[in-house]
Amino acid sequence: MVAADAALTTATTKWAPLSEAAIARTNDAAAHKTANAAFLTAYDAAVAETARLTAAAAGNDGTAAAQGDLDALVATTDAAEAAVATQRGRVEALVTAKRTQTNEEAAWGVRVTAATTAKGVADTASATATAVVTAEKENVTTRSYLMNTLALYDTTINWSSGCNADANVKCALKENTPGSATTSVWTWPT
Repeated sequence: MVAADAALTTATTKWAPLSEAAIARTNDAAAHKTANAAFLTAYDAAVAETARLTAAAAGNDGTAAAQGDLDALVATTDAAEAAVATQRGRVEALVTAKRTQTNEEAAWGVRVTAATTAKGVADTASATATAVVTAEKENVTTRSYLMNTLALYDTTINWSSGCNADANVKCALKENTPGSATTSVWTWPT
């Protein structure tokens, strides 16, 4: 018997670690089952709720109807975005037109200034020309009698080579008072 006890002890010594490992795995499986029981319960509850909702919707979960509503809202949003884009285009066109108008106003301001300057120059030239014409008219009208008067002089006698010599004072006829538009005074020296 001693030999049988020794053989049993040897066999038990070899199989004891294996038995302990098997017991540990069994305990781990039980712990895993216990730990996952809450997840399994939640899964089962979700499956049951899905079945209840599907039955309540008479086999229709409402996705198609919700998609139709969503499609209508998307179409409305797309139309609103298109309207906003159109309005933005109009506003941009107005801003561009305003800029063009402002630039044109500035250009016209420069043109008006240049035209005003040119008009001032032209007015000055006109005034100068008018003054010259007036002076020439005076020479023609108020002094023309002098030409008629000079025609009465005998140039061979009064305007001889001895003019201003030998006390020939007739050669010194001169305008004492420069003529205006109406008068001009000529005298012989005394």
